[in-house]
Amino acid sequence: MWKALIISGGSVDNTLASDFLSRGDVYKEQIGVDGGLKIFKQCGKVPTLMIGDFDTVENEILQDFKTFMI
Repeated sequence: MWKALIISGGSVDNTLASDFLSRGDVYKEQIGVDGGLKIFKQCGKVPTLMIGDFDTVENEILQDFKTFMI
């Protein structure tokens, strides 16, 4: 079965998010949406897909992930 993990902005429990992100073998796609990219950065992970207009993401985080953007 194909599964995806989607993390968006807003109030997110970092411990819970980190636990889910550490399950890389469970989720075929790990998707960061706008402010959710901050959670990926804090957990030391790179999303397989980034979606949004990125208006709620700090420029520093976008620059860190820039090499992974298409």
